[in-house]
Amino acid sequence: RQHLTSHVEYECPCRNVNCQYCSEFGEYQFIEGHHKEQCVKFPLPCPNKCDVETVPRDGMEAHRKECPLEMIDCEYHDMGCDTKIARKDQQMHDIKTVREHLMLTKVKLTETKDNLASTKDELASTKDELASTKAELASARGEIASSKGELAITKDELASTKDRIASLENLMQQWIDNSTSRGHSDGLMVAVRWFLHLSSMAAMTTSGNQVCPVIIKMPGVDKCKQDEVQWYSCPFYTHNEGYKMCLRVDAGGLNIGKGTSLSLYLYLMKGPHDDKLSWPLRGKF
Repeated sequence: RQHLTSHVEYECPCRNVNCQYCSEFGEYQFIEGHHKEQCVKFPLPCPNKCDVETVPRDGMEAHRKECPLEMIDCEYHDMGCDTKIARKDQQMHDIKTVREHLMLTKVKLTETKDNLASTKDELASTKDELASTKAELASARGEIASSKGELAITKDELASTKDRIASLENLMQQWIDNSTSRGHSDGLMVAVRWFLHLSSMAAMTTSGNQVCPVIIKMPGVDKCKQDEVQWYSCPFYTHNEGYKMCLRVDAGGLNIGKGTSLSLYLYLMKGPHDDKLSWPLRGKF
């Protein structure tokens, strides 16, 4: 018991003490053990064994940047000198190798000039390409603007054409109604009826191509009726790249229409676009 106080203050490994280098407080066994391996103020010897005996752990990096015995690259390393020397020997090395350093600097300067000239050429080429690209972009914008204008004009013309067709159909229908009421049946009447029928085919077109109305005129209808002529029209197409057809007219009529009506028949013909079309042909005429 007489030694307990001495043990607690000076010998117990669990006694509390301050680190003698950084003053961190903790148990003796921790401070003397693990802490010393991490203590930022713990003194370490210079790895180059210079005249400085010890350096705090947190000051070692700064010391090595100034240590005269630290091995470093020659200050002409960027010029091509690969010599490794102690920092204190740099001046003497420079004196001994003045000519070599000058030659390396000359070569490096020549390379730099060549690279600069090449860079200038590339810059000029890039400027030319940029100017060309700007011109092409301006031209493309002009073409787009022109195309938009042409598209607007085309839309207006299409709308105008549709209006004219509708007006013409109405006018023809009125003419047909008037002619029918007066008992007329000449060639023009056949042509007008056929035009109206073909115009209505737009609803059955599956290819998306616009139907172009066809007007077919049969000359001398009255005489053909008297002679009971069988007449064939020239071939035509239902639409652009569409089905090839022709019209057959029995002027004297057939079956129940014989002697009182014209009998009309549509004939499908072998056409150049048949492989691209849907079969069988469906639609109303």
